Amino acid sequence: MKKYRYFIVDVLLLGLTMVLMISINTVFYRSNEKNIAPVSDSIAQTENSMVWNFIKERNKPIKLNSNIRKDYKTNLILTEARKYMDIGDLDQARVACKKAILADSTNGECYFFSAKINALSNRDIEAISDYTKTVQLNPRHYQAYLNRGILRLKIKKTAAAWYDFFSAIKIKPLKTLSFLLSYAVRSVF
Repeated sequence: MKKYRYFIVDVLLLGLTMVLMISINTVFYRSNEKNIAPVSDSIAQTENSMVWNFIKERNKPIKLNSNIRKDYKTNLILTEARKYMDIGDLDQARVACKKAILADSTNGECYFFSAKINALSNRDIEAISDYTKTVQLNPRHYQAYLNRGILRLKIKKTAAAWYDFFSAIKIKPLKTLSFLLSYAVRSVF
C-alpha cells in the first residue's frame, strides 16, 4: 500500500497542476479575447485561401517542359548507344549517337559520346571535331580537352595537344595531372 500512496500523490499533484494551467490559460484568454479573435480569424482566412489556391493549382492541366522531354529522349538514345558500345557493336553505337545528336544538337554529351566511339573506331579526325563541338557547348568539359589532346598527339599536332592539356589543367588540375601521368606511364610500358 505504501508504494501506491506515492503514485496516488503524484497523480493528484499532476492533476492539480493541469487544472491550474488550464485556469491560467482561460484567464489569459478571457482578458485578451479581443486581441486573440481577430488574429485567429485572419489565420483561418489565410489557411482557407492557401487551401483554395492549392486546389485551384492542382486542377490546372499539367504542362510538360519540352526540354525535359527532349533530355529524356536523348538520354534514352545515349543509353542505347552505350549498350551497343559495351557489346562491341561500334557501328550501331555510332548510329544511335547520330540519332541523339538529331534529337538534341545542343547536348554536349551526345557529341562527347560520339567522339569516344569515333576514337575507338580509329576515326581520329571525326573524333577531334566531335570533341571540339563538345568543348564549344560545354567549355568546362575537361575530359573532352584531354581526349582531344591525346588524339592530336596521335596525329602529330603537338602544339594543339599542349593547348588542350593546359586548358584541362585550368579546369581540374589534380584530375588532369593524374590522368596525364597515368597516360604517360601506360605509353612507356
